[in-house]
Amino acid sequence: FSMQDDMLRIGQQLREARKQRNLRQQKVAKRLKTQRQYISDMERGVYKGVLPPLLNYLHFLGLSLTANRAASMFPQLSELDSLFAEDDEA
Repeated sequence: FSMQDDMLRIGQQLREARKQRNLRQQKVAKRLKTQRQYISDMERGVYKGVLPPLLNYLHFLGLSLTANRAASMFPQLSELDSLFAEDDEA
């Protein structure tokens, strides 16, 4: 997954949570003292601003942002023995 994919998923969750609460973007923007365009950008996954407004929006909707270790394309050092063990058996 890319960062763009992550932003799209976050935006989708924001939009769904807002709609479940029957809120319009303009009302959310007013409550958060921000611009409606920022709310729209966040929901479309194109927001390039600073983190606090995004966190405020998440918290406003009862959501949180969590960080997980990204999957590596490369094996971990501890996995090397098992990867090469198959070659030794042949």
